[in-house]
Amino acid sequence: MLSGALAPELSVHCNADCGDATLRALLYEAVEASPLNGLARGKHPSLFNLVHNGQEIIPTQVTSLASDPLPEPGDRFPNLAPLVNSPAVDNLISELSPESEGYASLEITRNEGPQLAANQHLLHMYTTCRIRDDGIKVIYKEQLQDAVPEWRYLSEEAQGLGGQGRAPDAASLISAGIGLCFMTQMGRYSGMTTKSMKNYAIIQDTHFSLGGASHGTGQAGTAQPVETHVYIKSDLQDDVAQDILGIGERTCFLHAFCRDDLKPKVRSVRTEHAA
Repeated sequence: MLSGALAPELSVHCNADCGDATLRALLYEAVEASPLNGLARGKHPSLFNLVHNGQEIIPTQVTSLASDPLPEPGDRFPNLAPLVNSPAVDNLISELSPESEGYASLEITRNEGPQLAANQHLLHMYTTCRIRDDGIKVIYKEQLQDAVPEWRYLSEEAQGLGGQGRAPDAASLISAGIGLCFMTQMGRYSGMTTKSMKNYAIIQDTHFSLGGASHGTGQAGTAQPVETHVYIKSDLQDDVAQDILGIGERTCFLHAFCRDDLKPKVRSVRTEHAA
């Protein structure tokens, strides 16, 4: 199996007091300045380290990371605690149903999409985002064609970058998604082949240029290859651990997004005509 990615399609619904040509130019330049656009454009094969049962193994099925593995992280999540004076707003992430108040589905046809071969499967993510009155971005995510939960996320950029830091910024959400997708694919392959892992974990680094027209430089957004340290504990042979890492990368949709050269498609929709 080999995952792939199609170019994102973005429709911006807005009101503007400028002409269509100016509006299109503004939107194209904003998308080009996005750090995520830097990850989509060009090819950025991800880089990996592999530690199996405490011993480093040089990856053979993916591109190796030219640095030593970081120490195994262990389970640090039980030690996490919210800040005493946290600026975070409530309900940063919520699972939704189509009947939930504020659900943003625009009833896209569920069979919409490119024609695929019989042995191909299209995972169609559909997302809407709006800015509520307090400046927080509200994001609704649907996965079309498959019956999976729908989610609502809140997001805001940090202070000095266009926001107040009251919710995770866009780069953090993207980075979390890449890690989640990769971990899911490793676990899925392990379960399907009954090659059981006792424990597996990752430390992942992502590197993006700053947003907001690249923080005032006017340059296009950029990103560097994702760097991932993989830790597996199992009773398996080292070559099986190599397979789990390799299959996890090849079947991860978001690692495919990184390694494929994709040009986002953008269009504007006026919500009303300016007087």
